[in-house]
Amino acid sequence: MNLLNQAVPVADIWPHHAHDLTDGTLDHQSEAASLRDMTAVLAHRLAGAPDVDSAIRFAVRWLVRHPAGRVRDLAHSIGISDRQLQRRIVAAAGYAPKMFQRIMRVQRLLNHFWLTGSARQNLADLAFGAGYADQAHMCCDFRELAGTTSQSLLTRVGSILSMSDLLGKLRRQLG
Repeated sequence: MNLLNQAVPVADIWPHHAHDLTDGTLDHQSEAASLRDMTAVLAHRLAGAPDVDSAIRFAVRWLVRHPAGRVRDLAHSIGISDRQLQRRIVAAAGYAPKMFQRIMRVQRLLNHFWLTGSARQNLADLAFGAGYADQAHMCCDFRELAGTTSQSLLTRVGSILSMSDLLGKLRRQLG
């Protein structure tokens, strides 16, 4: 089942756990309480998930650290073909390597913006710091990935980061 770019009911993915996430209580809670409850349910679900193989774990870390790195170089360093790397990362992360890099660049920019504050840097400096070739490249990614402008997304960066940190919280809870 391919879920990329689709809105899929939780019950279609996790029929036995959907009630935990959709019983209506999340609708009546604060954002922090809802995030806490979703984190707990997902942490429980992920506790039984199989480990990701070490080559793909290395690849994902490499892609995060090298926002403009070439997938061919990564595949060569692991000792597998470009195509095999592509298939294995899609299976593990749900995205092709280049798409994963794009998402991580946006995440890096949002984190940097949040930590440094909006008054300290202009968009071109933020773009460069996140690994973009230039501000236009960054703006293109924001339009394509977030469906909005960088300015619009950056004004909501606090609430966006609190939701995007969900996986980091899960990782810390699982050890």
